[in-house]
Amino acid sequence: MVSIVDAWDRGIETRGLAPNALKGKLVYWGFSYGTYLGATFAKMFPDRVGRLVLDGVVDADQYGTFLFGESLTDTEKVLDRFFDHCAQAQTRCALYRTGDDPSRVQRRYNDIMARLDAHPATFIHPEHFIPVVLRADFIKLIMFSTLYFPIQGFPALAGVPDYIHKREYEQLAPLFPSTPTPCSAPTDPLFTAQLSDAQRAIMCGDKTHPVKSKPLTPHPIEPTNTPHHTTRPTSPSPN
Repeated sequence: MVSIVDAWDRGIETRGLAPNALKGKLVYWGFSYGTYLGATFAKMFPDRVGRLVLDGVVDADQYGTFLFGESLTDTEKVLDRFFDHCAQAQTRCALYRTGDDPSRVQRRYNDIMARLDAHPATFIHPEHFIPVVLRADFIKLIMFSTLYFPIQGFPALAGVPDYIHKREYEQLAPLFPSTPTPCSAPTDPLFTAQLSDAQRAIMCGDKTHPVKSKPLTPHPIEPTNTPHHTTRPTSPSPN
């Protein structure tokens, strides 16, 4: 990043523009993993920091250990906002029913997921004519991923459980990869398949503790902290 800052300044000089007071300093706005980069830069080159904004901050100390427990902080709060916004949007939210408040939307969502936990749904893919098993853990993965970009993702977050609630499972066929024959179906988990080699190398390389050592501060991931994103025995509510 230092080389980028220097190259930017050289570009300004080449174009004949007047240098500003931040010459030689980083002006940076980091999101998500970019906050880890920004914090690392500030730690290594404090004299080269001009203006630095870190938004959606990664816990740099925890990120360097074995686990990604810090990534789950406030996850449930984001999902709670979905229930709030769904009730406010009313008929513009697919999961809404007349008279719903946020608690009723949440109860419906919980019942849908509990039903899938107890009885995974099956359907025939309308394009490839192969059987598909729809499990709760797959839907939880989709929901969890959608929370990363809630403004764009909340409409889909409402549509997926609504199709399950109405048992219109074929509408979810686009969520499954194109599979011409059952024998060519991918066996890798969806999350793993979406990672590039560069992402894997970066995520592993950022771990500062040796493989055989123990984390400085144990950070267990408790299912009770993320009840909507863990797979455990559940049962539908009586209502």
